[in-house]
Amino acid sequence: MKRLAALAGTLLALPAFGQVITYPTLPADYVVDPASVLEIQNTPPVKAQGGLNLCYSHSTGLLLEIHDCRARGVPCKGEGIDERLSPLDLASYEDNNSQRITELGFSLPVLQNVQAKNPRIARESCIPYETLRLTEIKRIGNQTTSVSSEQVGHRKLRDFYLANRDKRDCASCVEKLRQELGGQLLSDTQQVLDALAAPEFDQFTYRALIPEKCKREGRQIAPFEIEFYPAPKQPATSTAFRDVLLHNLENDLPSEINLCTVPVEYGKCEFFHSLVITGSRKACSGGTCRLAFRVQNSFGLTWQEDHDDGWIDADWILERMLDASKDGNRRLPVIHWIHPPGKGVTPPKAAPMPLRPAPPAPARAPIPAPIPATELKPVPAPKKAAPGSCPPPANAPKGLYKCQAPDGWTEYSELPSRCDCTKLR
Repeated sequence: MKRLAALAGTLLALPAFGQVITYPTLPADYVVDPASVLEIQNTPPVKAQGGLNLCYSHSTGLLLEIHDCRARGVPCKGEGIDERLSPLDLASYEDNNSQRITELGFSLPVLQNVQAKNPRIARESCIPYETLRLTEIKRIGNQTTSVSSEQVGHRKLRDFYLANRDKRDCASCVEKLRQELGGQLLSDTQQVLDALAAPEFDQFTYRALIPEKCKREGRQIAPFEIEFYPAPKQPATSTAFRDVLLHNLENDLPSEINLCTVPVEYGKCEFFHSLVITGSRKACSGGTCRLAFRVQNSFGLTWQEDHDDGWIDADWILERMLDASKDGNRRLPVIHWIHPPGKGVTPPKAAPMPLRPAPPAPARAPIPAPIPATELKPVPAPKKAAPGSCPPPANAPKGLYKCQAPDGWTEYSELPSRCDCTKLR
């Protein structure tokens, strides 16, 4: 039963596509070469994102915490909960000036907005991530178990917002919500009522969960500069990614990376994940040597221990980074790191990518004769969708939600927080 509950927790921590992502470690018969080990020692403990898709704010928080405790000359490992940064507050910096807690975001905009604004970031102690962690009964196979997940509290918040957004004076409704969240909602009643004026649920979540005093008493991060790879003209290859990560580790710099954990056809990535690289080492067996990277993942301490303390096959990581860097026609930077101003390190020069010959220009078709004006038919104006709904295309699969987000059509077990959608069944 304990393993079943652990499996349920793992499933809730992964994308809502019903797929379990395997992070492969090196085989047990591979022996580590001690001389090859590069590892950043002074890092805070891992956290767990639970059932919310906030990996990007967890990994960005880890990068900022390492940088800031170094700047202040304190050991990162010794920092208690009072000094950890709130992943909920950090998520609000993914979209500039939006004041929303956004799932499925990216790390680089968070770093850029924190760098530009130099804000006070709320501490974990003031906004416990566990505010949304509640227990519900789940049926897995033929067995029933209780599962704790942030999705439960997130769903209760959504239900409250949808039921009460036209009511601005229902104090008893707020108290009922507070009881449903186990008394962990720290914002006062009036702040939650005022938050109901938010036009979107993501903005309501931010205004309702983060008390003003947490922002005023938040932690200010020491100044930093941001580096990322690849830039538009830099090679996006597995070899180049490996060299940049090793170069950063040689200079005692952790790297935040983006992976495509669910690649699909046509070079499109279905689901991204963000984590932090804090080490590398080589291991050999029978004359064959392979590289492993140490990752600090946001799946919690149990996941870390079950995966050789985070030592994951480097080839698998680099392949997933390559998938993430070539999402459709976009070219995305997949490695980010920060350092004190003026103390950057020059990434290694990678071999340039070979240039492909330009395809021959297609033959021009003859220009058709103009259509007489008398034969032109007026084009009817497109029908506008009603506010709060999305007209689905004719070939939309059943059971999907139309999502107003860059990821387009996606199957969710419940409405994604950034979308105002229409269910197609």
